[in-house]
Order: sequence, then structure tokens, then C-alpha cells
Amino acid sequence: MLPDEIFRQGSLLMSDQPLQSTVNALPWNQCLTNRIVMAVAIVLLLIDLVDLLSIFPAITHNFKTSRGAISLEHSVSVARSRNISAALMTIPFCMMCDRYALYPAGFLQAMPYGISLAATAGVLVAFLLVRHIIHMLVARPRRHDQEKAHAVHRVMYTFFIVLVILMLLTVAFGVVKKAPDAAIRRVLQWEMIAVYAFAFFREGQILAANCNGFSTILYLCALELMPMGLLIASAIVF
Repeated sequence: MLPDEIFRQGSLLMSDQPLQSTVNALPWNQCLTNRIVMAVAIVLLLIDLVDLLSIFPAITHNFKTSRGAISLEHSVSVARSRNISAALMTIPFCMMCDRYALYPAGFLQAMPYGISLAATAGVLVAFLLVRHIIHMLVARPRRHDQEKAHAVHRVMYTFFIVLVILMLLTVAFGVVKKAPDAAIRRVLQWEMIAVYAFAFFREGQILAANCNGFSTILYLCALELMPMGLLIASAIVF
């Protein structure tokens, strides 16, 4: 057999299809950046645990009555501790959003782990910034004093703490039971919807105490539905 015949009879053993991206070949929890952020989050939450437990009765009071939100703002120390706890909770929240793709924007899916976590945090900061700007631009109801105005603005922070704790328990239970990611994601999504809806309702109650029904709806549309709508639209468009 001649040399040229040998090469003509050879077979191609490699795939004739392009190789898939190996950007995220390793599991999410094997990314060094994610592991560092996870360790930092655990340390910070442990440091804040005593304060969180001390204000938890005030937090749970928000579930019983709308006056709970106003009472919380009446105590400067409790409100400050709530704000700190809510800020620290953004770290595990962003981690869960990144891990389970709770913000399903296409540009995040194309990013490697670590960078996608930073981008998720950036999206959350942008959402909070837009929400804060709208609250600053929309004049508060004339009959609302400073405490009620703060209660309207920050009641979402209070419920956010409860949401993150609930999500952490769900993830821990799902991991122990080796539940599929899709199942955990679905439960987390429903928890987010349920807690946000309840906080939205509570904020409406605070507004309705000094506003008529139409004004309350307008305030809620501007203060909450607009930033949330922009967030959902960004996930669809991008």
C-alpha cells in the first residue's frame, strides 16, 4: 500500500462540531471568587447575628400590622440595625440569584462565574438606585410625617431580610435533600413573589392611612411597580 493511499483511508476521530464553551466548566461553588464571597458573607452574617436577633421581634411585627413598620422607624437604633442587616443580606441574596439564575438575563448567562456574581450585584445596586431616585422625586403625601415617609420607603428592606432568611433555609434544605436546581429555583421564585406581594400590600396600607384610593395606587405604581417593571424589562431585553 502506497503512502498516499494510507492517508486517504484514514478516519477522523475528533468531532466535526465546534467545542462547547468551557467558561463555566467547574461547578458554581468551585469558583474561587464565589467561595471567597461566600466566606465573607458567612462571617458578616455571624457578626450581625446578635443585632439581627435583637430586632427580629420588631421585624415580625411588620407581618401583624402596618403600624409595625411605623413603630420600627420610630426607634432610630432599631431602624439603623435593620438597615445594616438588610445591606448585609444583599450578599447572600446576590449569590443565590447568581447560583440559581433568578435574574435570567442573557448577558449574565454568558459571563464566567465570579464576574456574573459581580454583575448580579451591579443589577441589584442599579435597581435600588432607581427606586431611591423615584422616591426622592415623588413628593410624599402631605399628611405623612417623616416616620411614615421612611416606613413607606423602607418597609421593603424589612421584608427583604425575612425573604433572604427564607431563601437561605430553602437552599439549605434543597442541598441536603439533593433537590434539582430547577426545583429549588422554582421555590425561590415563588418565595420572592409572595414576600414582595405582601410587602407591596403593607406599603399600600401605610399610604392608604392618609391617602385616598386613587392616590395610593398612583404612589404604588410610581414607587414600586415602575422600578420592578424596569428590572423585569431589562431581564427580557438584555
